[in-house]
Amino acid sequence: MTCVKRELFEETGILSEDFEEIGSVVCDEDHCIFYTFLCVTDWDKMSITLQKGETISYRWVNEKDFISFVNSEEMIKTQKQRYLNYLNQKGYLWT
Repeated sequence: MTCVKRELFEETGILSEDFEEIGSVVCDEDHCIFYTFLCVTDWDKMSITLQKGETISYRWVNEKDFISFVNSEEMIKTQKQRYLNYLNQKGYLWT
């Protein structure tokens, strides 16, 4: 969990102890495993500090806007695939 906490802080400036692993994907062609974590926070969105050269942009959205985003063409397809089980569990995907 220490790596997740460190990465979140390095890329956004957010400090949190509240993480939930929501999935993992084995990527054979890259010989790696991607772990996906959820962090729910009440961090002030005006206090976000993006890491230069690492994070280009971000969106701070409420749950309704997030559901619209994951059902749009804006979400990267491989990213959506990584979150698919979680999105289905939450009932976020429109049929």
